[in-house]
Amino acid sequence: MFATSDSIAQAAQAFLAENPQASDNVATALRQKFGSKEIKVEKVIASKGENAITDYLGFGGEKPEALTSTKCLTPPRRQPTFAAP
Repeated sequence: MFATSDSIAQAAQAFLAENPQASDNVATALRQKFGSKEIKVEKVIASKGENAITDYLGFGGEKPEALTSTKCLTPPRRQPTFAAP
């Protein structure tokens, strides 16, 4: 779920806690309550442990560490070298 502000997100979470919905009706209920411009719901099919971000957002897992420029997943590209004629 994505919301335009933290207060909208908190209100949506409170709404869901007070009004349990079948999983197929959650998106419709939130759009009807808050409007399609204020909240966006996307269905994600992923199992727990498959993706760190999904675990954090969907299953309450630990927040994944952000990648920085010093922690790159791929090694830096080698610059071409030119031999003198």
